[in-house]
Amino acid sequence: MRELTLIGEAANQVSATIRDEHAVLPWKRLIQLRHFYVHGYRRLDFRQVWRDTTRLVAQLPPALTLLLPSDVEGDALPGSP
Repeated sequence: MRELTLIGEAANQVSATIRDEHAVLPWKRLIQLRHFYVHGYRRLDFRQVWRDTTRLVAQLPPALTLLLPSDVEGDALPGSP
């Protein structure tokens, strides 16, 4: 669950311009989940957390590759050897 809140916090730090340009990513849902997990913890249903993790987060790696510069090959990230 901690990782989901970190993802939501990171999504919230992305500018609206970038979010609009990459609308395929579920930015709003990630941010909403972060707020709920942080502030609505007494109402958490861990089955729902698991569903969010397996459904929503599973979509992220392929979609996030769209944000990488075109000169990045394979799994290498900018600045890595």
